Amino acid sequence: MKLIQRLQQRLNRSGKIIQQFGQAKLIRQPAGRHELVGGTPEDRANARDYIAFFQHEVVVSNGR
Repeated sequence: MKLIQRLQQRLNRSGKIIQQFGQAKLIRQPAGRHELVGGTPEDRANARDYIAFFQHEVVVSNGR
């Protein structure tokens, strides 16, 4: 049951893109969560640097 719910949550995402770093996207989900999706390791490192400097209150989960 939990697996099905998790899959439905992943498929029903409709977050707002806050910032894009190369191919990596920082997305705010409707529930208030933030997710970093896609990109190369360098793009993701740039995104984490940006988040640490400008949005230090944000906790980011790894996305798809």
